[in-house]
Amino acid sequence: MSSLFKVNFSKKDYLKILIVMPMIRLLFPVDVQSQALAVCSTAAILDRVQLNTYITLIEKYLNAISTITAEFEQCDSRGFISNGYFFMKRIGGVFALKMDCKSSNGKVVLIKNDKVTYYNRELREKTETAIYTSPLAFLLDKKIDLHRNTKILSAMEENGRIIITFCQAFGDSDGAIKLVFQKEQLLAKEPAAIEQWVIFKNKSDLNDSIMITLKNQKYSTVANEEFDRYY
Repeated sequence: MSSLFKVNFSKKDYLKILIVMPMIRLLFPVDVQSQALAVCSTAAILDRVQLNTYITLIEKYLNAISTITAEFEQCDSRGFISNGYFFMKRIGGVFALKMDCKSSNGKVVLIKNDKVTYYNRELREKTETAIYTSPLAFLLDKKIDLHRNTKILSAMEENGRIIITFCQAFGDSDGAIKLVFQKEQLLAKEPAAIEQWVIFKNKSDLNDSIMITLKNQKYSTVANEEFDRYY
């Protein structure tokens, strides 16, 4: 039997689907249809034992990171999409991260020395804020301890992925972050990889977000000079 019918729908719910889906096919393109059908995908909330298991595995992965290079695709809640290069270094408690848009007049986000710097190449403008107000502040910890230093907002398994959303338990950040991993990679001995980051400006409004998908991740060396330039 199809996985669609593993969800506990009532007869009334089935009738709604039978009525609504033909209308969706007529009115909307294929990509919107697929999003509507995704509502029917199976999603399971993790129980306490599962949550502790996956949090421990995620901590192990994050604490083992030294350097990551990747390509990224970023999409905000308004649907604006940008692409570029992702660099991250986390060695001996020193953390640095850089997201550099591919376009010559694009923007650069640089996290270094407890500061988040936003640089607009086109306007040649730079703004800075303290990383402690960012949901990424947990990456500054010499040993990442999500059990102790974060508050779990949601945790689920969906379509072979483990999805954890959390915020800081302490500090000045109002935001939250969602990490998406492939379940098989987390459970296997092979290195896991963060498939997606979703950053929320305010944990009470999860509709205002920036989704970052990482592709072609490599654990190669990143020169320190990479985090000293905006070009």
